Amino acid sequence: MSGGFIGIDWGATFFKIGWVKKDKILRYKVYPSSCLNSISNFIASIKTFVNESKIRNLKGIGIGCPGIIDIKKGLILWLPNIKGWENVPLKRILEKEFECKVYLDNDANLMALGEFKHGAGRGYKNIICLTLGSGLGGGVIIEGRLLHGRGFSSAELGHIPVTLGGRKCSCGNRGCIETFVGIEYITRKAKNLLKKHRSPIVDKLTNNNLDNLTPKILSTAAKKGCEISKKIWEDTGTVLGRYITGLVNIFFPEAVIIGGGISGAGNLILDYIRFYVKKYAMYPQNETTKILRAVLDYKATILGAKEAVENLV
Repeated sequence: MSGGFIGIDWGATFFKIGWVKKDKILRYKVYPSSCLNSISNFIASIKTFVNESKIRNLKGIGIGCPGIIDIKKGLILWLPNIKGWENVPLKRILEKEFECKVYLDNDANLMALGEFKHGAGRGYKNIICLTLGSGLGGGVIIEGRLLHGRGFSSAELGHIPVTLGGRKCSCGNRGCIETFVGIEYITRKAKNLLKKHRSPIVDKLTNNNLDNLTPKILSTAAKKGCEISKKIWEDTGTVLGRYITGLVNIFFPEAVIIGGGISGAGNLILDYIRFYVKKYAMYPQNETTKILRAVLDYKATILGAKEAVENLV
């Protein structure tokens, strides 16, 4: 009689699944999202995990999806970065297959819920969570409750246009904030600069091959004194700082919590964000809003998914 819940963090790159009991992740596995190119493969991946974990009497499955979800119906409306999942009634399909409750929500919403309940957001009632990776996802909690809004699709914080024109975004528009702070944009910008101005530090870290460049390498290089890497993070922190200043003025949160792969740069970007919020946000927002790094990493969305589906049981 094992019981417990399954929490899933379904990203554009990786599909992360965890078995959760009493707020502890007992087992965890990662699949490439490219393997989930059909509903049958999606189901098979969960079944494999359940069988390998020897889970019986499963109570529920919570899934954080990278896109627009009709939460009430459990319907995937659209995943901007994953094709072929339009208008899929995933909740109904999985409940029939696994005979347990299923809850679907946006992945950034459940990341916010996880950090709120178990991570950097504990002790607050009003927070914004941003996850910075392939794009920018966001979740907002107001007075202890997730903001879903009309149609359950509020808080698409990565798709706020910050310039006229600009690069095309996965949502179809141009100039969205996520096109300026995503992994692909940052690494491409860094490569272009480093081709013109070689850095011995980066050359060593990439084995003289800029195709190996990653945000993690850029962070390491900046900490080792690479001026170009420092400039990349200064530019990223400045863009995020001005953008987050707007969010702070709108929502007046107690804290803005920043996670995802790009947050690994730590104070290389957080210090710039804090500077801009302090200088440009309205009073008293600028004095009272904390800028924090998320602490749960991959656990946040999995634990948030468990919290959400547990409320249905």
